[in-house]
Amino acid sequence: MLIVTSKHDEDELARWLALERQDAVVAQLRAHRRKVDGALHAIERFAASGPFYAGVSWGKDSVCLADLVFQVAPATPLVWIRIEPVKNPECLLVRDAFLGLHPGVVYHEEVVHYEPGETAWTPGFGPEKTRAVTPAHTRGFRSAARALSTDRYCSGIRAEEACRRRERMQRHGYETARTCAPLGWWTAADVFAHLFAHGLPVHPAYAYTMRGAWNRDRLRVDALWGPTGQGSGRRAWEAHYYPDELRAMERWCARVEAEVSG
Repeated sequence: MLIVTSKHDEDELARWLALERQDAVVAQLRAHRRKVDGALHAIERFAASGPFYAGVSWGKDSVCLADLVFQVAPATPLVWIRIEPVKNPECLLVRDAFLGLHPGVVYHEEVVHYEPGETAWTPGFGPEKTRAVTPAHTRGFRSAARALSTDRYCSGIRAEEACRRRERMQRHGYETARTCAPLGWWTAADVFAHLFAHGLPVHPAYAYTMRGAWNRDRLRVDALWGPTGQGSGRRAWEAHYYPDELRAMERWCARVEAEVSG
Protein backbone atom coordinates (compact mmCIF):
# COMPACT_ATOMS: atom_id res chain seq x y z
CA MET A 1 0.00 0.00 0.00
CA LEU A 2 1.54 3.28 -1.12
CA ILE A 3 2.17 5.76 1.67
CA VAL A 4 0.71 8.97 0.26
CA THR A 5 2.27 12.34 1.08
CA SER A 6 1.59 15.96 0.17
CA LYS A 7 4.33 15.70 -2.48
CA HIS A 8 2.23 13.45 -4.69
CA ASP A 9 0.08 15.16 -7.28
CA GLU A 10 -3.15 13.77 -8.72
CA ASP A 11 -1.45 12.57 -11.90
CA GLU A 12 1.17 10.57 -9.97
CA LEU A 13 -1.49 8.94 -7.81
CA ALA A 14 -3.59 8.07 -10.86
CA ARG A 15 -0.54 6.49 -12.49
CA TRP A 16 0.11 4.52 -9.32
CA LEU A 17 -3.41 3.07 -9.31
CA ALA A 18 -2.91 1.94 -12.91
CA LEU A 19 0.36 0.26 -11.97
CA GLU A 20 -1.32 -1.48 -9.05
CA ARG A 21 -3.76 -3.08 -11.48
CA GLN A 22 -0.73 -4.58 -13.22
CA ASP A 23 0.67 -5.69 -9.86
CA ALA A 24 -2.56 -7.52 -9.10
CA VAL A 25 -2.24 -9.50 -12.33
CA VAL A 26 1.41 -10.43 -11.73
CA ALA A 27 0.59 -11.56 -8.19
CA GLN A 28 -1.69 -14.27 -9.62
CA LEU A 29 0.85 -15.72 -12.05
CA ARG A 30 2.24 -19.17 -11.29
CA ALA A 31 5.72 -17.98 -12.21
CA HIS A 32 5.51 -15.33 -9.48
CA ARG A 33 4.20 -17.80 -6.92
CA ARG A 34 7.08 -20.17 -7.70
CA LYS A 35 9.54 -17.36 -7.00
CA VAL A 36 7.87 -16.63 -3.68
CA ASP A 37 8.03 -20.32 -2.73
CA GLY A 38 11.70 -20.46 -3.77
CA ALA A 39 12.48 -17.46 -1.58
CA LEU A 40 10.71 -18.95 1.44
CA HIS A 41 12.52 -22.27 1.04
CA ALA A 42 15.88 -20.48 0.73
CA ILE A 43 15.27 -18.65 4.00
CA GLU A 44 14.25 -21.91 5.68
CA ARG A 45 17.48 -23.60 4.59
CA PHE A 46 19.60 -20.65 5.67
CA ALA A 47 17.89 -20.48 9.06
CA ALA A 48 18.54 -24.19 9.61
CA SER A 49 22.30 -23.51 9.50
CA GLY A 50 22.36 -21.00 12.34
CA PRO A 51 21.34 -17.54 13.53
CA PHE A 52 21.30 -14.63 11.10
CA TYR A 53 19.76 -11.22 10.61
CA ALA A 54 17.93 -9.59 7.70
CA GLY A 55 19.25 -6.28 6.43
CA VAL A 56 16.54 -3.77 5.58
CA SER A 57 16.56 -0.26 4.12
CA TRP A 58 12.74 0.15 3.95
CA GLY A 59 12.86 0.26 0.17
CA LYS A 60 10.66 -2.07 -1.86
CA ASP A 61 13.00 -5.08 -1.90
CA SER A 62 13.78 -5.05 1.80
CA VAL A 63 10.12 -4.74 2.80
CA CYS A 64 9.44 -7.93 0.83
CA LEU A 65 12.47 -9.55 2.45
CA ALA A 66 11.31 -8.54 5.93
CA ASP A 67 7.85 -9.99 5.27
CA LEU A 68 9.23 -13.30 4.00
CA VAL A 69 11.73 -13.66 6.84
CA PHE A 70 9.02 -12.95 9.39
CA GLN A 71 6.87 -15.68 7.86
CA VAL A 72 9.61 -18.32 8.08
CA ALA A 73 11.82 -17.25 11.00
CA PRO A 74 9.90 -14.68 13.05
CA ALA A 75 12.58 -14.43 15.75
CA THR A 76 15.17 -13.22 13.22
CA PRO A 77 16.22 -9.59 13.82
CA LEU A 78 15.58 -7.02 11.12
CA VAL A 79 18.48 -4.57 10.95
CA TRP A 80 18.44 -1.11 9.42
CA ILE A 81 21.77 0.66 9.03
CA ARG A 82 20.42 4.19 9.38
CA ILE A 83 22.98 6.65 8.06
CA GLU A 84 22.86 10.22 9.28
CA PRO A 85 22.49 12.82 7.92
CA VAL A 86 21.63 11.24 4.55
CA LYS A 87 18.90 8.74 5.39
CA ASN A 88 15.73 9.28 3.39
CA PRO A 89 13.36 10.71 6.02
CA GLU A 90 10.34 8.92 4.56
CA CYS A 91 11.93 5.56 5.30
CA LEU A 92 10.75 6.23 8.85
CA LEU A 93 7.15 6.18 7.60
CA VAL A 94 7.68 2.77 5.99
CA ARG A 95 9.45 1.43 9.08
CA ASP A 96 6.64 2.49 11.39
CA ALA A 97 3.95 1.12 9.07
CA PHE A 98 5.68 -2.25 8.72
CA LEU A 99 6.33 -2.64 12.44
CA GLY A 100 2.72 -1.70 13.10
CA LEU A 101 1.59 -4.56 10.85
CA HIS A 102 4.09 -7.01 12.40
CA PRO A 103 4.08 -6.29 16.17
CA GLY A 104 6.16 -9.38 16.95
CA VAL A 105 9.16 -8.35 14.85
CA VAL A 106 12.60 -8.25 16.47
CA TYR A 107 14.02 -4.96 15.27
CA HIS A 108 17.51 -3.47 15.56
CA GLU A 109 18.47 -0.04 14.26
CA GLU A 110 22.14 0.79 13.89
CA VAL A 111 22.59 4.56 13.61
CA VAL A 112 25.83 5.50 11.86
CA HIS A 113 27.01 9.05 11.28
CA TYR A 114 29.05 10.24 8.34
CA GLU A 115 32.58 10.99 9.45
CA PRO A 116 34.42 14.21 8.57
CA GLY A 117 36.04 13.68 5.19
CA GLU A 118 33.53 11.06 4.08
CA THR A 119 31.43 13.50 2.06
CA ALA A 120 32.26 16.80 0.39
CA TRP A 121 30.08 19.41 -1.30
CA THR A 122 30.85 20.04 -4.95
CA PRO A 123 29.44 23.37 -6.22
CA GLY A 124 26.86 22.82 -8.95
CA PHE A 125 26.63 19.11 -8.16
CA GLY A 126 25.99 18.59 -4.48
CA PRO A 127 27.32 16.14 -1.89
CA GLU A 128 29.43 13.22 -3.01
CA LYS A 129 31.50 10.56 -1.29
CA THR A 130 35.21 11.18 -1.09
CA ARG A 131 36.11 7.51 -0.40
CA ALA A 132 38.68 8.84 2.07
CA VAL A 133 37.29 6.79 4.99
CA THR A 134 35.56 3.43 5.48
CA PRO A 135 31.97 3.83 4.14
CA ALA A 136 29.25 4.33 6.72
CA HIS A 137 27.34 1.23 5.55
CA THR A 138 30.41 -0.96 6.12
CA ARG A 139 30.94 0.44 9.59
CA GLY A 140 27.25 -0.05 10.37
CA PHE A 141 27.15 -3.70 9.36
CA ARG A 142 30.30 -4.43 11.35
CA SER A 143 28.71 -2.85 14.41
CA ALA A 144 25.47 -4.78 13.89
CA ALA A 145 27.36 -8.08 13.60
CA ARG A 146 29.05 -7.39 16.95
CA ALA A 147 25.77 -6.42 18.61
CA LEU A 148 23.92 -9.50 17.31
CA SER A 149 26.84 -11.94 17.63
CA THR A 150 26.52 -13.09 14.02
CA ASP A 151 27.70 -11.88 10.64
CA ARG A 152 25.32 -14.18 8.74
CA TYR A 153 22.63 -12.20 6.99
CA CYS A 154 19.87 -12.16 4.39
CA SER A 155 19.66 -9.29 1.95
CA GLY A 156 17.18 -8.13 -0.67
CA ILE A 157 19.65 -7.94 -3.56
CA ARG A 158 18.37 -8.97 -6.98
CA ALA A 159 20.25 -10.12 -10.08
CA GLU A 160 18.22 -7.74 -12.24
CA GLU A 161 19.79 -4.70 -10.56
CA ALA A 162 23.45 -5.10 -11.50
CA CYS A 163 25.87 -7.37 -13.38
CA ARG A 164 27.81 -8.08 -10.18
CA ARG A 165 24.64 -9.27 -8.46
CA ARG A 166 23.71 -11.47 -11.39
CA GLU A 167 27.18 -13.02 -11.29
CA ARG A 168 26.76 -13.63 -7.56
CA MET A 169 23.48 -15.47 -8.13
CA GLN A 170 24.88 -17.52 -11.00
CA ARG A 171 27.91 -18.54 -8.96
CA HIS A 172 26.37 -19.18 -5.55
CA GLY A 173 22.60 -19.49 -5.99
CA TYR A 174 20.41 -18.34 -3.14
CA GLU A 175 22.87 -19.09 -0.33
CA THR A 176 26.47 -19.17 0.77
CA ALA A 177 27.61 -20.12 4.26
CA ARG A 178 27.29 -16.49 5.37
CA THR A 179 24.77 -14.83 3.04
CA CYS A 180 21.32 -15.46 1.62
CA ALA A 181 19.67 -13.64 -1.28
CA PRO A 182 16.12 -15.05 -1.42
CA LEU A 183 14.91 -12.39 -3.87
CA GLY A 184 17.88 -12.93 -6.16
CA TRP A 185 15.86 -14.04 -9.19
CA TRP A 186 12.86 -11.77 -8.63
CA THR A 187 12.10 -8.95 -11.05
CA ALA A 188 10.88 -5.53 -9.96
CA ALA A 189 7.44 -6.66 -11.16
CA ASP A 190 7.58 -9.56 -8.69
CA VAL A 191 8.52 -7.19 -5.88
CA PHE A 192 5.68 -4.77 -6.49
CA ALA A 193 3.26 -7.68 -6.93
CA HIS A 194 4.23 -9.11 -3.54
CA LEU A 195 3.86 -5.72 -1.87
CA PHE A 196 0.40 -5.32 -3.38
CA ALA A 197 -0.80 -8.84 -2.67
CA HIS A 198 0.17 -8.66 1.00
CA GLY A 199 -0.85 -5.06 1.69
CA LEU A 200 2.70 -4.10 2.64
CA PRO A 201 3.75 -0.45 3.02
CA VAL A 202 5.35 1.09 -0.05
CA HIS A 203 7.77 4.01 0.19
CA PRO A 204 6.15 7.18 -1.20
CA ALA A 205 9.15 7.85 -3.44
CA TYR A 206 8.16 5.05 -5.82
CA ALA A 207 5.32 7.26 -7.03
CA TYR A 208 7.54 10.37 -7.25
CA THR A 209 7.93 9.91 -10.98
CA MET A 210 7.68 13.52 -12.19
CA ARG A 211 4.43 12.60 -13.94
CA GLY A 212 5.81 9.45 -15.48
CA ALA A 213 9.25 10.72 -16.50
CA TRP A 214 10.85 8.32 -14.03
CA ASN A 215 10.34 4.55 -13.92
CA ARG A 216 9.50 3.40 -10.40
CA ASP A 217 11.70 0.31 -10.92
CA ARG A 218 14.85 2.47 -11.02
CA LEU A 219 14.24 4.72 -8.02
CA ARG A 220 16.42 4.25 -4.94
CA VAL A 221 15.11 5.30 -1.55
CA ASP A 222 17.46 4.16 1.22
CA ALA A 223 19.76 7.18 1.50
CA LEU A 224 19.81 10.45 -0.38
CA TRP A 225 22.76 11.65 -2.45
CA GLY A 226 24.55 8.34 -2.81
CA PRO A 227 26.98 7.69 -5.67
CA THR A 228 24.64 5.43 -7.67
CA GLY A 229 22.56 6.88 -10.47
CA GLN A 230 24.17 10.30 -10.63
CA GLY A 231 24.36 10.20 -14.40
CA SER A 232 20.67 9.35 -14.76
CA GLY A 233 19.26 12.54 -13.32
CA ARG A 234 19.16 11.43 -9.71
CA ARG A 235 20.41 14.79 -8.42
CA ALA A 236 17.60 16.66 -10.21
CA TRP A 237 15.01 14.18 -8.91
CA GLU A 238 16.23 14.56 -5.33
CA ALA A 239 16.35 18.35 -5.61
CA HIS A 240 12.72 18.32 -6.80
CA TYR A 241 11.27 16.04 -4.11
CA TYR A 242 13.68 16.60 -1.22
CA PRO A 243 14.81 20.26 -1.44
CA ASP A 244 14.81 20.84 2.33
CA GLU A 245 17.02 17.81 2.91
CA LEU A 246 19.37 18.98 0.15
CA ARG A 247 19.78 22.37 1.79
CA ALA A 248 20.36 20.71 5.17
CA MET A 249 23.04 18.50 3.62
CA GLU A 250 24.77 21.52 2.10
CA ARG A 251 24.87 23.19 5.52
CA TRP A 252 26.18 19.98 7.09
CA CYS A 253 28.98 19.67 4.54
CA ALA A 254 29.93 23.33 5.00
CA ARG A 255 30.05 22.93 8.77
CA VAL A 256 32.18 19.79 8.60
CA GLU A 257 34.56 21.32 6.08
CA ALA A 258 34.96 24.36 8.32
CA GLU A 259 35.72 22.13 11.32
CA VAL A 260 38.28 20.12 9.38
CA SER A 261 40.03 23.18 7.92
CA GLY A 262 39.88 25.02 11.25
